Amino acid sequence: MIRLGLVKRPPLPEWARVLVPVAAVAVTLVLAAVPILIAGGDLLKSYYYLFHGALGSRLNLLETCVKASPLIFTGLAVAFAFRARFWNIGAEGQLMAGAIMATWIGIAWPIGQRGLHLTAILGFGFVAGGLWAVIPAVLKTRLKVDDVVTTLLFNYIMLHLMGALLFGPLQQPESSWPRSPRIQDTARYPVLIERSRFHLGISPAGSRRWPGSARSARSSTTC
Repeated sequence: MIRLGLVKRPPLPEWARVLVPVAAVAVTLVLAAVPILIAGGDLLKSYYYLFHGALGSRLNLLETCVKASPLIFTGLAVAFAFRARFWNIGAEGQLMAGAIMATWIGIAWPIGQRGLHLTAILGFGFVAGGLWAVIPAVLKTRLKVDDVVTTLLFNYIMLHLMGALLFGPLQQPESSWPRSPRIQDTARYPVLIERSRFHLGISPAGSRRWPGSARSARSSTTC
């Protein structure tokens, strides 16, 4: 009978911390090449457009940073959950819960002062995402329900809730598209680079010295 156990792994050496992400990207590119070649596609051209679309111009690079910022923060949040032995596969749903709350506050709360408005958005968005994670946490601690299954399934529940809101109370008036009204200017981060969407909230995500980033790198375990 096969038995699985959790064994704490010692911290990786510095060279491994650099090599592992590079190797992960390389393996991904190799695996992605298989369906491209099977379909008869041009592999070099496919990868050219892949990298050009993300990094090939000023606009592309800045937009990549904008899109990557919430994913980086979500990844850090998942790392802390893993360190606590809570196998949180529901980060996508928790991100959407926080985004819905932030959008509602950005639209409906006429605070008027940017600092207070951004503080409210960050605080209530944080709480909303955390409350969405509390449900599977309670199910695990009280009823021993598997947290991998519940957190994964809660992603789809939140996805449909978001769709219902964007076709209902949060839908832009006189629009048939699932989009919300524009949030107030005081609820937006200051833009750092002209003629772009590169804003103040991106800087902490890209900083290697963001609190906890070094600790979270040691949080993985092996079976």
